[in-house]
Amino acid sequence: MENNLIKQLDLLEDLVQSILSKQSFTIFLVSKILTISLQIYVQISSILTIQNSSQIAEVFTELTKAIENEDYILIEDLLEYELIDIIKQCKICITNDSFSHVVPKSVIMNKEPSYGV
Repeated sequence: MENNLIKQLDLLEDLVQSILSKQSFTIFLVSKILTISLQIYVQISSILTIQNSSQIAEVFTELTKAIENEDYILIEDLLEYELIDIIKQCKICITNDSFSHVVPKSVIMNKEPSYGV
């Protein structure tokens, strides 16, 4: 199962990198990427921490809204800075058999932790 997930993530990463390098994509293609991402997410969600799972789901929610609004700039940003990062971190975690540190880049870079507020 792990090898299959790694292959799926590799293909997904290659696809996203390819459309980003061409700077040309359609809403339909991004919708398919989101669908594939969600299918992979469902496969690994049982081994993600609740916090990481909700953070990844938040990125998927943002991407869904951007698709619905046809916000190409936001879609590109989410693909480049969020989805690619999630994919890379998931591959590392699968390889290490530890999902405790899968966190989207925006969570690391832009948000400060709250301590029991």
